[in-house]
Formats: sequence, structure tokens, C-alpha cells
Amino acid sequence: MKIVESLSENFPVALMNSKNAWRILGQESYSYEIAQHFDYDLQDLVIVVPIGNAGNITAVLEGF
Repeated sequence: MKIVESLSENFPVALMNSKNAWRILGQESYSYEIAQHFDYDLQDLVIVVPIGNAGNITAVLEGF
């Protein structure tokens, strides 16, 4: 982790992991794709999302 943090600090690249809010913003699209798949009829839908450090669930909830 120290290596990629150093690279992102010293080169024009972005660190895209749970330490970076850009990852959450990018993963919000999960919600849009789920909604589109069900023609935006989500009233009785239950979505189950795997949780490690809670980045995935945060992204899905942000999208909705």
C-alpha cells in the first residue's frame, strides 16, 4: 500500500481504492444499472451487496 500511495503522490495518477472518494463515486453506477435493469420499479426489490470495508454498500446507497 505504501508503494501505491507513494506513486499517487509523486506521479499524475489517482489512487483508486477505499481510501479515495473517487472510487465510491465511480461505483455509484451500480445503482443506476440495477434501476435500469428493473425499469426503475424498485419498490419491492431487495439488493444484497458484499461488504468488506463497506465501500461497495456505500457506493450503492449513494447511487440510490
